[in-house]
Amino acid sequence: MVPAAVVVLPNTVAAVLPAALNDLGVTDPRLAASAFGASLPAAAAAVPVAAAAARRLSPALVLMAGLLLLGAAQLAGGAATTLALVALVRVLLGLGAGAALAGLLLYAAALPPRAARLLCGWYAGVLVAAMLAGVVLAVPADWRMLLQPYPALTGPALALSAILLWTQGGLPRRGRPPARADRTLASLPLPPALGLSLLAYATTLGWPPPVRLTAGVLAVASVLLLGYAGAADRSAARLGAAPAAAMTGILAFPTVAVVAQGLLRYGPDALVWGVLAAATGTALAAGAVAGALPGRTTALAGYVLVIPGLVMLYAGLGGPTPTGPLDPGPLPIAAGTVLLAAGLGTALGAGLAGTRGPAVAYALAMLLPGTLAGCVLAAALNASSANPAVLWTIVAAAVAAAAVPGLAAGPARHQR
Repeated sequence: MVPAAVVVLPNTVAAVLPAALNDLGVTDPRLAASAFGASLPAAAAAVPVAAAAARRLSPALVLMAGLLLLGAAQLAGGAATTLALVALVRVLLGLGAGAALAGLLLYAAALPPRAARLLCGWYAGVLVAAMLAGVVLAVPADWRMLLQPYPALTGPALALSAILLWTQGGLPRRGRPPARADRTLASLPLPPALGLSLLAYATTLGWPPPVRLTAGVLAVASVLLLGYAGAADRSAARLGAAPAAAMTGILAFPTVAVVAQGLLRYGPDALVWGVLAAATGTALAAGAVAGALPGRTTALAGYVLVIPGLVMLYAGLGGPTPTGPLDPGPLPIAAGTVLLAAGLGTALGAGLAGTRGPAVAYALAMLLPGTLAGCVLAAALNASSANPAVLWTIVAAAVAAAAVPGLAAGPARHQR
């Protein structure tokens, strides 16, 4: 279910932009890129709304509604022949993906404590794995694939959601409204998600590189601060879930793009796929272990793994040192990617597995705004730096270090 939702989020139209412009009769590439990029902002806005609906109604119902919308949008994608229809389909894909991600996590979190911890850990591992592989999987051979990305994933996911809904006794009755504090925490990410969506579009309108870079830094800082706000909430155990989700969102998509570009200098596409396969497997295992052993030590181990992973990426990409540039090579890039996957899976898995109540929805709501902010900053670095890949690893390490204080706000032991 998670891969079916995540694969619609990356905006990889740049790989086929000339054909898309020609087929759609569009002359402005920035307008086309914004239309194809509408799914991620839509998903970021959908998560907090879907989480509130899941707490009011049923997580399984929200999950099924999201997957139905995802499937309907993919069907409609075959008829999209204008840029306006393309934008509409991408928005619907994003709304469906956000609802599905929120419904599935809240379903897992509502299970008995031990099962909830295990499944939330697995959810985190699958989510990190899907985000790491999603950027490469979403690179299309034809622009129409971005409107119908891997439709074969949606059918089985719908069947599973129907089973979950059936096991809950069908459509639910109207539930009790969430408490005021719960509503406040759940709705807090919505305005920033909308604001970051507008910022992501505005930065494509010809802003000077220094202004774009400043906007990207402020966007990343705002998401991290919101993560701290979630960690400061005393209504639930945290274990740094919101900062870990913000960090995962900021780092995942741009770092995979850097890794793929770096590896392609040393070998064929098979090298990229091999490294990503190892990274996704590692993320899955890390999330599962973190779900079985949630706690502050496990969460801290995740952060500890992320930073050396980024240092190895810096070395593999030929980052400069006082004595001269390091010798680049595929092995440090591969090792750094696997360490990064292990760290993100562990930190997010421990955070989600040790979190309950509205804080788990808040943590998920931090992930996609983080992705938006990370993409804005990465695009600004690409426009303003001669070596954006190396500079991104430095920025990413700073983001990981900045997320650690959110862990200190959490309790030493999980509570469920």
